[in-house]
Amino acid sequence: EPHGEKLQIVDAAINQRIKERIDTLAAEGDLTEEQEEKLYKELNTEGFVLTLPTRLQKVADDFVRHYSDRWKMMGGHGKAMLVCLDKRTCVRMHGLIADAWKQRADALHSHALAELGRYTALNRQPDALLLDQLRKVDWMRQTEMCVVLSQSSTERADFAAWGLDIKPHRDKMNQRTLEEDFKKAEHPFRVVIVCAMWLTGFDVKPLATLYLDKPMQGHTLMQAIARVNRRAPGKKNGLVVDYNGMLKSLRAALATFAQKRDSAPGDPALDPLQEPDQGMQVEYAASIARTRAHLLANGYDLQQLMDAQAKEFEISTELHKAREALSATAETRKTFEVLAQDVEERRLNLFPHECLAAYGAQEAAIAAIYNLLQKRGAPVDVSQVLRGLQTVVDAALAPQAQAPTRTGSYDLSKIDFVRLQAEFAQSAYKQTEMLSLQERIEARLLAMLQKNPLRIDLYQRYQEIIAEYNRDKDATEIQRVFEELARHNDAMNAEERAYIAEGFENEDQRAIYQLLCKEKTALSAADIKKIKSVAKELLAKLLGAINQLEYLRDRAALQAQMKAEIFDYLFDQLPESAFDQEDILSRSERVFDHFYKSQLRSPPFH
Repeated sequence: EPHGEKLQIVDAAINQRIKERIDTLAAEGDLTEEQEEKLYKELNTEGFVLTLPTRLQKVADDFVRHYSDRWKMMGGHGKAMLVCLDKRTCVRMHGLIADAWKQRADALHSHALAELGRYTALNRQPDALLLDQLRKVDWMRQTEMCVVLSQSSTERADFAAWGLDIKPHRDKMNQRTLEEDFKKAEHPFRVVIVCAMWLTGFDVKPLATLYLDKPMQGHTLMQAIARVNRRAPGKKNGLVVDYNGMLKSLRAALATFAQKRDSAPGDPALDPLQEPDQGMQVEYAASIARTRAHLLANGYDLQQLMDAQAKEFEISTELHKAREALSATAETRKTFEVLAQDVEERRLNLFPHECLAAYGAQEAAIAAIYNLLQKRGAPVDVSQVLRGLQTVVDAALAPQAQAPTRTGSYDLSKIDFVRLQAEFAQSAYKQTEMLSLQERIEARLLAMLQKNPLRIDLYQRYQEIIAEYNRDKDATEIQRVFEELARHNDAMNAEERAYIAEGFENEDQRAIYQLLCKEKTALSAADIKKIKSVAKELLAKLLGAINQLEYLRDRAALQAQMKAEIFDYLFDQLPESAFDQEDILSRSERVFDHFYKSQLRSPPFH
């Protein structure tokens, strides 16, 4: 992406003014012939022009604007490298960028506070854009910028001659492991300024933007741009921002180092470098096209939502139609979510490029559908899905003037699915309701499996039901599968309540009991009673040792110690008539594995 402004001569007498100044110094005896020759030689270099104060300030201002606008890239972890002409320019640019960075952050903060005050005065909540701006200010103020340069014995004097102090930068390079910090995506060290260091053999996956302000050619240029081609989560491409107009140099380098076999350098067919505006759009446009094609393949045209957004009319209706189309299966919806995330990541990697404006309406429509799909709520009991249940119960009950005579018990759960089925029959979005019910049941099943690994039979039955649903999508089949899910939910409720009937305080105790009793078919009543007691006491012992679990995950010795303690306890407590030593050893392994894996997922015992 080419940046920077062209230079022009606005003083036609510049040569004469320079000559007069040098001649005056020579006449006063302050300038030797050798020094004079060196001056003219330095003035004749490209580097002298590229490091003029006015130009460096322009580059610094552009860098601050561009990189701060890319703050959301890779979730705020996208890092930047600025390559300058020489060491002295690196330190100068650090000062210019730091000042401009602070000014921009302060200006954004002042604007955000003013807007926040306006919202407060109107007794309104701040909108998403304002909150986003406040987060951006926090990100900018946390961001650290460092200079990384090789060291020389005379560097302090060399920098001081130009009014620069290298000491604070050198102290940071010597006292910290800057290389390790820069490689960590979450570390606030996000901007490094270099002239030669870290340009070869230095791989940083979060490095997403390379700002080049140093003339380079050939292999050196190829090595430099390779700094941003490492893969990382949320990173769809590396961006090179060019302040030197080195497009021709890059074409030549690619022709030399990236040509196919038996092809001549400069062959137009081999030139992989597109014009900037084309290159920035092609992957982003393709990502949007893939997302639209997926929607269309599932019966929804994104243009309908785009039209509704343009007219601000029936947007909600269109969004729900899109969600219904994507709810045919969990895979259909998940595929869309992955595609939509890809669109957003590519947009952030390109931002703030002007080409994005052409895709704004499509991107906004895709984002709106994606955001709606995320509003599913936390997993809850299926009973909470029955949105009208309270109304049904309330209509069935009324206060009585006298104390009622109890003639029996009534199971209110019997009406749960009657109500739900009635609502389901009237719903215009049956696929959405079905998928929501599936996800909530699956979340409960996974929680049950975590507490009790022997509940796998329920999970397998659920998978069979869903497989049947996916075979056909007509109204009759949807209704039948819905009723099957309802019956499956009843079975889950019965399983969840079973531990009480068996005399346990919680499902965790029952899980250990079942692991101990698995495949035991000839246990006496006394044996069963004893094993239940052992299960309860063993769980209490395991919970007492829970503070060791952080070590258990890394230290095999402690894992073996815990396994041995479980074995010793079971060997002492289980009925000898029902368990031999080999049997106890295998069941000790089962109990340890279950308890250990449950803790790794998320502690279920609290």
